[in-house]
Amino acid sequence: MARMEIKDRSYRIVGYIDTDRDGKQTALDASYRHVGYYDPRTNQTKDCQSASKRDPL
Repeated sequence: MARMEIKDRSYRIVGYIDTDRDGKQTALDASYRHVGYYDPRTNQTKDCQSASKRDPL
């Protein structure tokens, strides 16, 4: 898994993007909380709020 940092103009880290071997990406905030997903196979982007409404724990 590869991790890319997302920084603001002041070079503070505001989040990360993790990329799996199959190309799926997970967006994380600066506190490592999941905020979204991207699946290149289906070309779909999902945020955690909509994902949690469909798949409640």
